[in-house]
Amino acid sequence: MSDGPTASELSSYLDEVVASARVLATLTEAAAAEAWASGAVAEWFRLGRTDLADRLSGRAAVAEAVIRYIESGVVPESQGAPWTADVGSARPVAGVRLYDPTRADEVVRIVEFEADSGARHDVSVTFLGERVVDVAVAPTGLSRAAGEAARFVTEPIESPSLGDIRSALDATRPSDLTDRARLDLPLLCRRSGFDPADVFDLVAGTGVDDAAPPLDLGRAAEDDAYAAELVRSALAEEGRPAQLAEAVDEFVGRVAAGDADALAAMAVAGVTADDVDSDPEAALVRTAGAYLAPTDLSPHPRDEQSPIAALEPADWVGVVLGVMRERDSTPLTGAVAVAYVNRCPEIATSIPARDAESVAWAFDRTFYAWEITGVLDDRGLLTEAGRWILPQAVRRAWSG
Repeated sequence: MSDGPTASELSSYLDEVVASARVLATLTEAAAAEAWASGAVAEWFRLGRTDLADRLSGRAAVAEAVIRYIESGVVPESQGAPWTADVGSARPVAGVRLYDPTRADEVVRIVEFEADSGARHDVSVTFLGERVVDVAVAPTGLSRAAGEAARFVTEPIESPSLGDIRSALDATRPSDLTDRARLDLPLLCRRSGFDPADVFDLVAGTGVDDAAPPLDLGRAAEDDAYAAELVRSALAEEGRPAQLAEAVDEFVGRVAAGDADALAAMAVAGVTADDVDSDPEAALVRTAGAYLAPTDLSPHPRDEQSPIAALEPADWVGVVLGVMRERDSTPLTGAVAVAYVNRCPEIATSIPARDAESVAWAFDRTFYAWEITGVLDDRGLLTEAGRWILPQAVRRAWSG
């Protein structure tokens, strides 16, 4: 809002806070109240203001007290509710660091806090590289539950603390954060020992995002041509199936309805709505080949773009030939795709075991393009139309 909120908008939000503050009477622990206040402060920041507690003065005493703690670090005197004595008293007592070995750049730190009354709760912070991407306040036991997931490696934290969060937030961009993270960020700042107003722009989502360096999606023409020839020579020519018209009609219907998956795959393939109008069958074929030669991966979150871009023509040769040869007996998943690559006799490379899970993860984020173009049915099985569409998509993506 370039002109800022109106007086009416500010007044309306204050009324909402006063009304929602009734929930505080039902709470039994300070952590839940602090999280509520954190969200109220975050939304006030989005309105361009930092004085929520002052504006609530005389209207909702308990809400004002807990919000003032978030804003200014002032620990309130007892306000009648038993938990108010715990506001601001929580101290870190235990912590773990956990991560998925296949995605070592994403690390979760969970710190368990204990208040003066003995009540405990967890605060988790998810880092992607050096940046914060998610924050959550939850009942205690979060670290234990996460640690039970077989895919995670957990490491105890000797001296649990959130004191170094500030440097990570300095490197964080507004677009890195989930909506939940913004709501809990003021509380995270208070627990980390600095003023939430110091990251006002981050919480409000008004900070300037450094433009992410564009991914190099350039193609090596000779690699594409070689991959196209491998597929052409390995497969017998399929006749145009009767089911193709139905697949085209369904695709056109998705586009007309603004189906998000269809529009995303079209963007990756560089297909426009005008292309669909002028030659729907050709547009479908190009969209089916979107990830064989992507032109734009911006429909995907930043953490997905690089793994998808790293899928090589040889990987796709293995998947295409595997799907075509398997026909209709094995639903396609990322893990199945990796197996197809590793068993493909036409290619000399394979996916190392250490990379298999991350490659499967990347493949899984692309197969929707085959579902919305009728290559796969809703069970992940190759369709009659798909037997014709897929080789055509290869030819179009890799041979122009």
